[in-house]
Amino acid sequence: MRQRMKLATLAEPVKTAYREGKIDTATAEAFAAVPEERQLEVWTEVRGNPHHAEHVRNVIANTWIDAKDALFDLSQLPDSAVSQDLFGDRVLVERQTFMEAPAQALDLQRQSLVEEGWAEVVVGRREDVQDRLYVMDTPPREYDDKTSRKLATIVTRRQKLEKSAAKFGEGDEARLQRVQKRYEALEDQEREIIERAPVHFSEETKAVATSFLILDPDGRVHREYRIPRRRHDGSPNRNAGAGNSTRLPVRRLSRSHPLNQTSSQGT
Repeated sequence: MRQRMKLATLAEPVKTAYREGKIDTATAEAFAAVPEERQLEVWTEVRGNPHHAEHVRNVIANTWIDAKDALFDLSQLPDSAVSQDLFGDRVLVERQTFMEAPAQALDLQRQSLVEEGWAEVVVGRREDVQDRLYVMDTPPREYDDKTSRKLATIVTRRQKLEKSAAKFGEGDEARLQRVQKRYEALEDQEREIIERAPVHFSEETKAVATSFLILDPDGRVHREYRIPRRRHDGSPNRNAGAGNSTRLPVRRLSRSHPLNQTSSQGT
């Protein structure tokens, strides 16, 4: 009912096409998502013959962006730059306004990152910062103290299982299989911990790193982090143990391990 009530705002040629059955309800609703003047522009762009609702939405998307990704207060924008249905279920913002409006919100984020200790904070569109992203390295994954302790516990348990398995003989296949299942369960648990871990960087990393606040073409803003590119001269990385980071590769028992040796002998 809400969607049908919005159809009352259709521009005259769109309304006529809908009444005559030349366009379906979904296509009419797609037109009704934007102000009348923009409907007329879209109607002209599609030459009065929209293929389907998605066709109309794609044309509209060239000049309007869904406000669900907005970082700013929509009430501060001019009325002509904002379109919404009667109940505010969906709000669209004119693209140029949308791309300019985040400036203040981004500046607040930039200030916050500087206060957190990042050596440099860069704000820009992707095309403006892409070259810098390419010539820098992504910092290694780091974890907060709580996550590090959980991962360290997993390592300890895994090491105990490996020691136990090394003592089993060839006739202990049933016991080896039980240990293998426990080992795989630990790997699954480790992956789950890593996936849920919050983004974390040590003070040492932030002191040399750059945080990028990137405005994508669709209006979304996301962060990327980079550090100066390392020299690959074979020398050890002095920052490898910086901060409270723990980097644990998810690994399987090697083929030479007793667990896998026994499995291969039995096949």
